[in-house]
This record gives sequence, C-alpha cells and structure tokens, in this order.
Amino acid sequence: AVDYPVLQKKDSKDPYDDYYLNHTVDLSEGLPGAIYSQAVNHMDFMDSITVLYGHNLKNGTMFSSLHNFEDKEFFEENHQIIIYLPDRAITYEVFAAVDFSDVFIPYEYDFANPSEVLRYLGDIGDCEGNFREGAEVSTDGKVLTLSTCYSGRDDRRFLVEAVMVENVQTE
Repeated sequence: AVDYPVLQKKDSKDPYDDYYLNHTVDLSEGLPGAIYSQAVNHMDFMDSITVLYGHNLKNGTMFSSLHNFEDKEFFEENHQIIIYLPDRAITYEVFAAVDFSDVFIPYEYDFANPSEVLRYLGDIGDCEGNFREGAEVSTDGKVLTLSTCYSGRDDRRFLVEAVMVENVQTE
C-alpha cells in the first residue's frame, strides 16, 4: 500500500519543478524524496491528467509497490486508488499499468488540449502492460498517473493509470 502525503512546491517559477524528487516532507535534501506533483497540475486533482511522481526504492517504500501492478493477478485484484483531500475523497479505477518511455509527460503533452489528452491515452494503450477490459476513459475524464522508475532502466518509467469514478465531499 502507498500511504503518503502528496507535496507540491508552489513558490517555484518553474511549473515543472521537481524539487521533491530529492527533498523530503521536512524539506531536507536527499532520499527518499517525497510523493509529489508539479505546479503544472492543480492540487485539486481536477486536471485532465494529474501526474504524481515517487521513487522506486529497494526498501519497498514510496512508489516501489506500484511495480506489483506488473503482475496480472495483482492488477486484476487491486483496482482502486483513493486520494484524500481535506474536504473530500476521490476514488479512481485503475485501468492500466504500463512500461512507458521516460519522456517528461507534462512537457511532452499539452493536457489543456483534448486532442493531446487523447494522444496520451492512445500512447498508453500502445504500451506493454496490463489493461482493465471495459474501463471507460475519455477526454472528459479525470485521469491520475502514478509514475516511478525501474531499477537499472533509466530510459523507462512504470506508470499506473486510473480514472476518477467518485468525488465525495467529506466533513
């Protein structure tokens, strides 16, 4: 299970700032870094595509357990991601777990443009990996991308893709 806060550096002039790649929750420099999104994404998770990054560490922490989704049986049995915000809970249905290039996703695709969202989803569909049959994903949906690296494969990223299915107000 992955159970960490999601951080974002808001005071950066660079919307693609990866400060938390090498800074922890307490702002100290070094590993394990933090689970984070970049300022190019809004922290309300209402963008067409929200990308969260986390390290794949040998000790199994951060986003290491995402690699469990490479196993078809695990993929079939584990299909929900829940993001808790101060005022609501968002549930996502996992629809893909794929081997992807190391392109910088928010820079490579302009997610403000529906045709770019469609291109991204098509590129996901062209990848090697596990896919959930019958999952409904459209350019209108809100997609969560969880991105982590592979050990010893700097040119590839492992992505778990999920589409928002519920957004519930909490107390």
